Amino acid sequence: MTAGDGGLAEVWLEPDSQDVRMQTSWSNGGNTHGSGWMRCQLPGCVGASIGDNRCYNHAGNQTREAHFDSARSGRLLLDLRGNEIKPDLWESVFEQFAKRRGTIIDVGINCSGALFPSQIVMSDLIFEEPVFWDGAIFKDGCVVSRCKFNSGLYIGFATFERGPGSFRDCTIDRLYAHFCNAGQWQYVNFSSCIISGDVDAEGAQTDFRLVDCKLSKSCDLSRASARCLFLCGSLFDGELRLADVEVDDLYAAGIDASVASVIGPLRINNSADLSSARFRRRVRVMVSGPSVSLAGATFDGGGRIECKRATVDLSDLVVGGPLSISGDEGSSVLAIQNADCGRLTLSSVDLSACRFYGCHDLQGIVLEPTVRLPRAPGLLRARRRCIADEFAWRSAKARGRAKAWSKALGAEGDRQDAPRQIESEWSRAARARDKRQGASLLTEGRELGPAEVAGVYRSLRKSVEAQSDEPGACDYYYGEMEMRRWDPTKSWWERAIIWAYWLVSGYGLRGSRSFFWLLCSLLVGSVLMEAFGLKGRHSWAVSVVAAAQSLVPGLRVSAQLTNNGEVFEIFLKIAGPVLLGLTALALRNRIRR
Repeated sequence: MTAGDGGLAEVWLEPDSQDVRMQTSWSNGGNTHGSGWMRCQLPGCVGASIGDNRCYNHAGNQTREAHFDSARSGRLLLDLRGNEIKPDLWESVFEQFAKRRGTIIDVGINCSGALFPSQIVMSDLIFEEPVFWDGAIFKDGCVVSRCKFNSGLYIGFATFERGPGSFRDCTIDRLYAHFCNAGQWQYVNFSSCIISGDVDAEGAQTDFRLVDCKLSKSCDLSRASARCLFLCGSLFDGELRLADVEVDDLYAAGIDASVASVIGPLRINNSADLSSARFRRRVRVMVSGPSVSLAGATFDGGGRIECKRATVDLSDLVVGGPLSISGDEGSSVLAIQNADCGRLTLSSVDLSACRFYGCHDLQGIVLEPTVRLPRAPGLLRARRRCIADEFAWRSAKARGRAKAWSKALGAEGDRQDAPRQIESEWSRAARARDKRQGASLLTEGRELGPAEVAGVYRSLRKSVEAQSDEPGACDYYYGEMEMRRWDPTKSWWERAIIWAYWLVSGYGLRGSRSFFWLLCSLLVGSVLMEAFGLKGRHSWAVSVVAAAQSLVPGLRVSAQLTNNGEVFEIFLKIAGPVLLGLTALALRNRIRR
């Protein structure tokens, strides 16, 4: 068995002529521990001797009765260590208890290192003393339902080969399941159980599940190395420890963690589903992997989420305190719709496929300069940062260059429009229940209008300006004005003014554009002055100087003008200050503090 931190976990029996030792080892060969017993003297048997050098399996009735009497008196546990426990032997053990106290088992049972060749089925039993199955091998698994383990259940290093280890609706005082293992396509499952003491499931293997359970004290799942780790719907009143965990899939939808402070590092090979999870205190989550769903998650105390190589779904996120989400190695945010963004900070993540419409308190979000947004397509188009909402609208509705926008969207569109691949059955059911109750839903698939996209840009602009980064807000202002320019709900004259503002100066943000029109005014004015505006004979240079003097405020034209020239001068006197002002305004917007 391999632990999540790369160490190895092993269990084996070491028999000699008189004794048997069960050895367990973990963490790269260190931390070796062992327990031993006197062995049965029959050839090939490693069962613990209970008298006359015979194990329980091979002992006579008189020896078994004497051993039962000692166990009932509390002097020792019922010793089945190392035995091959077949169904008839197991049933005979419980027949002895039924004669005395019915379903109440008041004797501790030690099956460490035992072999169960057939499936074990138990229900409605009460174990007053501890049950030891550590190191046991269950060939066909076990099915335990509605049982009470009032002094603890020990299944550390146990192996469930051809059948699952299923514990349903049980009440357990303490659970020790460190490094327990299951065969291919099998699992160890605790469903709807109440565990009042500590849970030690360190190094869980293959497929380990705590589904809809209530855990009153700490739960240690550190160093798990499993195909799947299920924690769906469980309530953790104590500390939840998930450190150095490596799993293919983590399903923790709907968990409620009261005092978790650090989750991770988590190394996820496929996906991690933390949708609808609730963290009641400030928490730090460290996760790396392709897909991470925090859809509908609640962070009452805020915290910090650190992602590596992850695509994160933040839709319907609820934030009760400052929450920072930082990425690394190409991390991206897939969706943030309907999320509570008032106290959310994003840094070093790719927002190319993230749609913002529907977020709550979007003007309160903090987008660090390290976030990545896509650029508007086209060599001649202003190279500004855009949001996916605008890309989606332009690719569907805008004329002319819609194809270019659609092509630019293509690389991200597959991710945006694809269904969530990381939602578990539990989270899908929860979201369907919310829908029936009229809860807020994602706006996926809805076609937005220019006015709605403009509102998103306006909120983002206010957010960046609130951080005293007015130059960084220029792209959002440009996007807002672009959507207003295309908004059919605006009056024709308002749109005409916005069109002129865009054409002349790029909304006061493109100094090169207003300077270009200033040069055009100089050229046209020079041509008109040459042809119609100056008296007498004159050179081209005189016409250029006359047009320039007309454009610059405060200068008088030195040449003599005709009546037409005076009209040209009036227009140039108006155009010059406006274009010079727009050029200066664009420069100021780019460099102001």
